[in-house]
Amino acid sequence: MGSAFTERYVPAQVRPKKVHPARDGEGSIQTCACDKYDDPSLNPAIRDKEMEFVEEIGEHEATFSFPEGGDYNIPVEQWKVAPIAGGQRTLQSESDYYIACFADAYEYRLYDDFGYDACLLIRNRGRFIDDIRCCTASVLRGWSFTADRVTYRDPYHPLRNNRVCFSKHFRYAYQQEFRFVWNPPTKIEKFDYLDINLSSLSEYCDLLIL
Repeated sequence: MGSAFTERYVPAQVRPKKVHPARDGEGSIQTCACDKYDDPSLNPAIRDKEMEFVEEIGEHEATFSFPEGGDYNIPVEQWKVAPIAGGQRTLQSESDYYIACFADAYEYRLYDDFGYDACLLIRNRGRFIDDIRCCTASVLRGWSFTADRVTYRDPYHPLRNNRVCFSKHFRYAYQQEFRFVWNPPTKIEKFDYLDINLSSLSEYCDLLIL
């Protein structure tokens, strides 16, 4: 779990027992293919189908047009419009992709959900993003890198947003996730974990230990 907020944003009643600069020397962050989150062994706070998002389509949201009497000589703008019965629409990523997930705010519940007793507090979000981008550019040549907040969606209220890589069910909204996504230039079905080796983070990160 990582946080992009500074230490002063940590509420006093949930402060960790120890706050100190991140250790000197190189660090490593492991990222994985998003399909690895669809794993029955993971707890409900972590498990999700990151390659797709399913929305419910109501009658008022889907329509079709047709010419009266089946006369296709009638101009299209004069065709009848009728609703389509409700159904589902699945937003699907064309390829698997690498993903690294962080928290955009300090939330003490995440320690229990993810089974950790510490987190890395990132005091300079921009620098951290730039460091990650630079470290992966030479390894993932041609891949597109995006860093952004997740949009939490109600499947019964579809949005005009097809960014499946940054879409999650609103039951996860308390996690306030900020994520990095690497999309390959061509479709890839499966790939393994990727270790991102960083230089010292002590200048702009703190390690918070419960």
